[in-house]
Amino acid sequence: MHELELIYKKRKKQLLPLIFGFASFFVFFRIVLPQWTDIQDVQSLLTTKGTTIDAKDQSVTLLNSLPQAVVDENYEVITTALPLQKDVVLIYTELNKAAERSGVKLGGFSVKVGGIYAAEPDKKVQPNTKAVDGIPFLNILINASGENLNLRKFTQELYESLPLVDIKSIDLAKSDVRLDVNFYYKPVMLRPLNDDSTAVKSLTKVEESQLETLKGWR
Repeated sequence: MHELELIYKKRKKQLLPLIFGFASFFVFFRIVLPQWTDIQDVQSLLTTKGTTIDAKDQSVTLLNSLPQAVVDENYEVITTALPLQKDVVLIYTELNKAAERSGVKLGGFSVKVGGIYAAEPDKKVQPNTKAVDGIPFLNILINASGENLNLRKFTQELYESLPLVDIKSIDLAKSDVRLDVNFYYKPVMLRPLNDDSTAVKSLTKVEESQLETLKGWR
């Protein structure tokens, strides 16, 4: 102990700054730095929440400016043009309407399944679907009969029908027609990661024009 006391007295001026240095190091890294990190996290959270609130306010303002009837009508048109799922009943209904408007007789239609065509409706059959630019479609073979002029009109009516359709090929004869078409649909997508911080925006001029075209087709 006496030797330690002598060493302490001899090194006192060197030990005290060293002790204070270690103490300051401990206080900074164990107390100050964690609290500073917490403060930054809180500030980041407040910024994120502020952005989310602003986005919600903008969305609410926009939605409140639109009549409910307009919103409902637009939703109905869009979900008819691109159904949320493979809706064979809707397709069959639209085919009958197109046939009735053009004065032809619908001979039936079949859904392509794994490289072959299977008669519809058949709920046990799972149609083979593909996608174009991320939008899936249902490939269907359609047969109709009638006068040649009416068959041509049927083709045009089908092109301007909802759900959206892409006519891949047409085999037109004097009294019948055979069409290979794709009917599109679009399932509900998962919410994007930045959905809470993104405000709902008004339709662009192009989107409004497309929507009006779809309403005319309906």
